[in-house]
Amino acid sequence: MIEAQPLIIGGAIKTLKTSLALSVSLATGTEFLGRCPVPERRRIAFFSGEGAGDR
Repeated sequence: MIEAQPLIIGGAIKTLKTSLALSVSLATGTEFLGRCPVPERRRIAFFSGEGAGDR
């Protein structure tokens, strides 16, 4: 069972880690970063306009 197990979201800077964590918190109705309560689950859409266009 994976419920209530720790999770690590890793990656380089500017790879939307915090945005992903916030989206998961909103979608599941769990506290964001253990500090900000989320009173109820919400439907979310996650769009990212960032890309590797400068490489």
